[in-house]
Amino acid sequence: MRYSYSFLKDRHKAEDMVQETMIRMWNIKEKWREMDNLQGYCLGIIRHLCLDELRKRKNHYYELNVVHQKQSTDNDPLEHYSSKEVMLAISNAMLQLPEKQHYCFHLRENEGMSYDQISEILGITMDQVKVNIFRARNYIKKEILKKVEYGVQ
Repeated sequence: MRYSYSFLKDRHKAEDMVQETMIRMWNIKEKWREMDNLQGYCLGIIRHLCLDELRKRKNHYYELNVVHQKQSTDNDPLEHYSSKEVMLAISNAMLQLPEKQHYCFHLRENEGMSYDQISEILGITMDQVKVNIFRARNYIKKEILKKVEYGVQ
C-alpha cells in the first residue's frame, strides 16, 4: 500500500492498485511455487499498474514522500517555497533514474528497508544494491546542485 501510495499520492487509487495486484496474484496461484520471489513480483505488478495510472492522468510528476521533513520554526514563506522546490527537484530526478536505481533508492529511502531486504526483493546482490543506491544519490545530488547553481527550472 505504501509503495503504491508513494507513486499516486491518492489513498483510494493506491488501495485499488493493491487490490488489482492481489487479484492478479490469485489468478496465477498455481505458479506461486515456481516463483523465487513473490514479494518482488508483487512490487513489480504494483509499480507497472501505478505507472499506467500516472500515464492515464498524464501526470509525470509525483511528490516525494519524506518521512522526516524539516519543520520551519518561523513559518517563513520563502523557506517553505524553497523546500517545495527541492522536493520537486528530487521527484523529477528520481523519475530520470534507471529502473534498478529507482527501485533500490525508493525501497531504501521511502520504505526504510535494509540492504538485505532490498537484495532479497529485487534478486540482486547486496553489493549491487549499495552501488545502485550510491549512484542514485549522486545523480539526485548532481541534479539539485545544477538547479541551485544555475537556477535551471
